Amino acid sequence: MREVPGSNPGAPTSFPKVLPLPIPTDLQLLEPWVPFKDSGLERSRATGLAVELQTEVSLGHSLYGTRATAFAHRKDCDDVLFEIALHDKPLAVVHLPWNRGKELDTWLPRTKLFTNWEELVREAMLPDHEDYARADGTYSSHE
Repeated sequence: MREVPGSNPGAPTSFPKVLPLPIPTDLQLLEPWVPFKDSGLERSRATGLAVELQTEVSLGHSLYGTRATAFAHRKDCDDVLFEIALHDKPLAVVHLPWNRGKELDTWLPRTKLFTNWEELVREAMLPDHEDYARADGTYSSHE
């Protein structure tokens, strides 16, 4: 991608057209994950998280210059599920450190990319749910 003079070096000038990964109709987010509701306040919060993501990622980070839409967040920490404009990995769980500026290390904010919803559920949502339930005292090995 070419750069625009006077812009952030390395930032793309256009984003590839990526169709959203359809959210499965039977997908139920497990605690501690909470979806953003379709309300003005929730849309504003989701937009703010996407802006914070772009504020924090620096040149060299896997999400630098990538359009992101917040879909859900964890209620017990600063992890956010984003739909992102990457062809091979359209879902990302990002831990936002809230430093209000570019991270110096390109591995921050901590990010895990997923190919599809099944992979996300298997590798992130189910383990997160089990950890949350154990910490909350509601987990039983007999379930």
